[in-house]
Amino acid sequence: EIIINSPNLYIHLQDALLMVQFLIDGFIQVTQTSNYNQISLVDFILVIILGALWGSFANVCIYRLPQDKGVASGRSYCPKCKKKIVWYDNIPLISYFLLGGKCRKCKKKISFQYALVEFISILSFLCIYYLYGI
Repeated sequence: EIIINSPNLYIHLQDALLMVQFLIDGFIQVTQTSNYNQISLVDFILVIILGALWGSFANVCIYRLPQDKGVASGRSYCPKCKKKIVWYDNIPLISYFLLGGKCRKCKKKISFQYALVEFISILSFLCIYYLYGI
């Protein structure tokens, strides 16, 4: 059993996977019983971007709110070395995987929680878009 344990989030990975499986099963069931139009490529990309941005903002809230810090101001920074993260290292999901889950400056590991929250947000946005449209 793998446990993601950070000061702000405690998830059993098995529970997170069950939640994703539940979303996927519901999505498949709805698609088999409905006559929805296909998603255009432009809409698909837009929904992915919006979901990733929402997930990134959710990560900011998860990290800062328990510490009584503001979420609307202040740049993102590495939780280990506290150096500011430049914009091209702060692209949701993409930067995490390009940097190998590590800070560019101090090379310390960044929690997988950030990528997981962004990925679940993208999946949720795609499901909601498919079911309800824009």
